[in-house]
Amino acid sequence: MIGVVEFFMLKWVFFLPKLFFRFCHGQVPVAECVDSRAPKFAFVSHVLPPSWSGQAVVIGRLLRDMDPRSYCLISRQDNQQDGHVRSLSGHYYCLGAEKQIPINRSVFWDINVILSILQRGWKIARILIAEECRTAVVGTGDLVDLPAARLACFFSGAKFYAYYFDDYVYQWMGKIRKRADLFERIIFNRIEGLIVPNEFLWKEMMSRRNMNAVIIHNPCESIPEKHDPGMEESKKGDIRIVYTGAVYHVNFGAIRNLISALEMLKRPDIKLHLYTAQSEEWLAEHGIKGDYVVHHNHVSHPEVVQAQSSAHILFIPFDFHSPVPEVVRTSAPGKLGDYLVSGTPILAHVPSDTFVKWYLTEHQCGVVADRDSVEYLKKTLIQLLEDEKLRKSIRRNALDRARLDFDPVVMKQKLTAMLGGWL
Repeated sequence: MIGVVEFFMLKWVFFLPKLFFRFCHGQVPVAECVDSRAPKFAFVSHVLPPSWSGQAVVIGRLLRDMDPRSYCLISRQDNQQDGHVRSLSGHYYCLGAEKQIPINRSVFWDINVILSILQRGWKIARILIAEECRTAVVGTGDLVDLPAARLACFFSGAKFYAYYFDDYVYQWMGKIRKRADLFERIIFNRIEGLIVPNEFLWKEMMSRRNMNAVIIHNPCESIPEKHDPGMEESKKGDIRIVYTGAVYHVNFGAIRNLISALEMLKRPDIKLHLYTAQSEEWLAEHGIKGDYVVHHNHVSHPEVVQAQSSAHILFIPFDFHSPVPEVVRTSAPGKLGDYLVSGTPILAHVPSDTFVKWYLTEHQCGVVADRDSVEYLKKTLIQLLEDEKLRKSIRRNALDRARLDFDPVVMKQKLTAMLGGWL
């Protein structure tokens, strides 16, 4: 339980007098790209294009065709380094690190978090006022961003929208989760709107906060006009099972199960190809190695598209014994839309209560092995390899669902409509 003193201390952070900030903010220099004729919004996220992170990719796809004068981008870190996605045209702001009490004791952890919220909130508010932003859209992934931006909106008068790429509370563990829960309760007292990437997280937020969120599925890169029916016949040679993207603890167990299944099959013509930024050595330390694994370094988006379209099977893994099962249950992989439009059948090895399992089975656009069983995964894989009719049905349904749920043009329209339709 959060102590009474602690609770009111944190509440105090969000209700500092506006007058003090209004008195001081006149010293803020007006940004170069201010356009006072049109409303403007800020997108706050710990990762931004051109970062290879899935969250950054989604942001890039939603904002890339918008007028750069209609938004600015704010992050605690420099996102302008070379990446695999092009930078957006809007103005970037790097907030930098906040000052902390240099004492490594748990008693100072809460104090340092509050100091970070105050400092980051102050910096964001200065930008919102200088850029004349009427709205702030704030992504998850950083403990401080949401409360700091909410504080900034309180100071500046801007509207506050939370964008839950993942569950803000349950992506953390232990003490941090308790603080995130407290921050969320305070934030949701004054929130203009909430955006979530799938139906499961929508249900979670309705249950937890009685908040009716808007669902914006993570958009794919583009929607092809039609699917080539001869695509599968052009895939000759060894069978390639492909996974693209970051590999971390919520994927380990499921990937290891697939490797074990391939070892049981004893077919050297079937291999798992991993296209990821994680090194081969690091993956090996977590048991992701062997004769049936081919490691590829992280590649550019056109190369990712080529890898996905030339694969025989695309793989989605989620661990059955993750320390954050709530995140696994409500997670929507950023790559799902791209997988659906690739023309390649999807094999998911995920728990039975997950959004991924529900979506693929509900719309019959993928095959799911939802038991923590290497034998069951092997049988599901064999079924997919041997049933041509099943593969064709999956590809057809997948493209239909991509057009309905993952079209980047439609998702951008949903975002702009939520923010007022003025972009």
